This record gives sequence, C-alpha cells and structure tokens, in this order.
Amino acid sequence: MLLGQRLSQFGWHTTQSERPLATRSEGAQGQLSHRRAIPIAPYTFTYKAFGLTLSSALALPELLPTTGATDVHIYEGAAPPALDSPNLRKIFYQANKNRWLMTAEHIAGARFLVREGREIVVERTSADHDDVLRLFLLGSCMGALLFQRGTVPLHGTAVATKRGAVVIAGGIGAGKSTLALTLHQRGYPILADDISAVNRRTDGTPVIESGFPRLKLWADTCRRFAIETDDLPRIRPELEKFHYPLKKGAFCAEPQPLRAVYLLSPTGSVTRPAFEPLTGVAKMKELQAQLYKIPFREARQTWPRLFADVGALARHTRVCLVERPKNGFLLNELADLIEQDLAQ
Repeated sequence: MLLGQRLSQFGWHTTQSERPLATRSEGAQGQLSHRRAIPIAPYTFTYKAFGLTLSSALALPELLPTTGATDVHIYEGAAPPALDSPNLRKIFYQANKNRWLMTAEHIAGARFLVREGREIVVERTSADHDDVLRLFLLGSCMGALLFQRGTVPLHGTAVATKRGAVVIAGGIGAGKSTLALTLHQRGYPILADDISAVNRRTDGTPVIESGFPRLKLWADTCRRFAIETDDLPRIRPELEKFHYPLKKGAFCAEPQPLRAVYLLSPTGSVTRPAFEPLTGVAKMKELQAQLYKIPFREARQTWPRLFADVGALARHTRVCLVERPKNGFLLNELADLIEQDLAQ
C-alpha cells in the first residue's frame, strides 16, 4: 500500500507545506556541502517529534503536523551500499560520528543514510514495504539521528505526571508499554513510546522530549486491556504487534522534566514487585544499558560525549530497579508502587 493511504482510518495526520527542502550534497570527506544540489520533491510534509521540526518528502502519518523552521530533512535519494571506514560495523548498520547507514532492503525495502543529525536519506529498493519502511525510519534511523545531535535516546516508554516525566525502561519483553498503558489508564498522558529522548536544560535538568501519539502493543497486551485489533495496523506483517493511536488528550505534546527512570526486570526470584533505588556506579551502568538499540561501549566509540551525557543524567535523575515476577505481571501493584515512589 502506498504511503499516505489509510491515514485517516487510524486517526493519523498529515499536513503539507510548499516550502522546499534545503539542497545539500556530500563532499569528498563525507561532509555536507552546498556545491551540488540534490533534487528534492517540490513539496514537503512538516511534522514535530522529539523536540524537532521535520520536513519530509514522505508522508509520516504517525507524527503530529506542525509549522516552523526545519531542523531535519527527510527525502528520497541515493544511499551508498557501505560507508568508507566506519567506526562501527554490524550486520544491518554501519556508523561513524556523522554518518549512519542502515541496509534493510530485505525487511523494509530500503537503505537509509542519516547524516550530521540533519538529514535522513531514503533509497527505496522495493515499493511493497511502506509501513515497515516507516517503522525503521521512525525507530532505528531516528535513534541514530538523536545520537548524532547529542540527545540521549533511552529505550523506554515515558508518561507525564504532575511531578515530571517517568520513563519505564527494560529489555525486550519486560513489559514497558504494558505498564505505561496501565499508568495511562490512571490518567497519566503518554509522552513517548520506545524512544525516550533526553535533552538537558542550561541548568543541567534533563527533560524528555515529546515523541509521537501512539503505542506499540503486543496482541496479548491488547487482549488484557480489551483493545480490539481488527482495525489496528501491524507494525510488521508477520508480527502480532500493533500500532495503537492515542486520542487527543491522551498524549502529552510538550517536553517534561525527567523525574525518574524505572528499570523493569522480570525475574523468577521474586513473587511480589520489589523496588531498589540505585546509586553510584550501579546507577550509571544501568542507565548506560538502556540506550536505544546500540550498546553503550559501541555508541561511545562513535559519539564520545555520551559518557559525560549519561553521567549528567545519572546525577539529576532518580533511578530504580523494579523486579517483577516473571510469571504474573501484577500490573496494578506495580503502578501503585510507582505512584507511591513519586509521592515521596
């Protein structure tokens, strides 16, 4: 299905602007120059996410429309099959300080090149994977762009409270979105899902930037909360995981000061949820382990300032390890404990 179709069906939005994208080209050393214009579509869609204004030649209906000066350009163009001398080389991506290349032809039908925190170039290799293409563009590519811009992307779901933002972090399958949805049903707006982007104010206070109004939910979570999935789009055709759009009022569109990070850890060693506030080295290491998609050691090799940025985050943020029974989520009890912790 083509980009831009089925948008209103799921409550997603687009807006168009006649302002053309900036034209840039790549010099011999991989730096952006203005010597050779890149052909770009004569119109764009303009969105906001993670504190940025995105001008895009591709419709991205998951995002909220906006206006204003552009921070990031997204367009279709040529992406190389490989980078010259990358610091980081994995099966699906390569990176150096200013360039990040993802080769996802067989999954998303595209290659993606992220440059200098200002551009995402999409080269299609197939026209049959629009939904999956957007999944990678707004996930892995956006995470790389945030790294390049000096923002710390945590792998977690954030909710807004009167005492500040709370990030629910943890490994795959820990239940981040499920616990966040439980808190959301108690009246807390969702601030971001999957990527919680942390910037700092001039006084050092960390803030979570607003993401976009949707949660990604597994089928069992939808059943638990009586959410019908018949009309929800899957994040990938082969997965029982769905995009769940958030209605107006259910999403917080403004950045919030970060109050706490709760690290959700399913374990067989407890029968009831257990909280452990972290300090010192343990706190720093746990935050390092929550970076989005890229292990801290590898990310630090490419973006050295990460060590100082995560250290500043640790100094200003309460971090708690939250162990829960592996068998039996005890969602309401977990939510009660988080509310009690926030009240202190």
